[in-house]
Amino acid sequence: MQNLGPLDGRPACADAAPKSIHAFRTAVEAHDLYALGRSLAPDVVFYPPIVDNPFRGRERTVAALTFAATAFGFTDEFRYTSELRGGKAVALFFETRIDGSFLEGVDHLLLDDDELVRELRITMRPISSMQKYVGFVREAIASGQLTNP
Repeated sequence: MQNLGPLDGRPACADAAPKSIHAFRTAVEAHDLYALGRSLAPDVVFYPPIVDNPFRGRERTVAALTFAATAFGFTDEFRYTSELRGGKAVALFFETRIDGSFLEGVDHLLLDDDELVRELRITMRPISSMQKYVGFVREAIASGQLTNP
């Protein structure tokens, strides 16, 4: 895969993103929510970037990730730029656009003994893009598409 650099024109990292080492990334890149769910442990705990309380369990986590995927994850502009692994921890660095604004972040995965995601934390920046994401989440909660943890 060729490293095309960040969406906002800043210099790219020297290395291209390696072939995925975890099923979570493979599922996201394939836009496959079913496979995404299979990559999660039944008792997964998901710490989203904008709410204080985590989502607990595969069903609630998949529901929250489905919303995120429709907001910006399953678009042509979303891409993982690099991936790091150490023991049972995986960091997936990504970038995309949300409502026209550049957004970058990290999916932090902690794995169980079966290589399923037992804990997921997502961090993102910059704050201006995060504010747009917060707006999407508020609208989704108000419309009943998404429930608070």
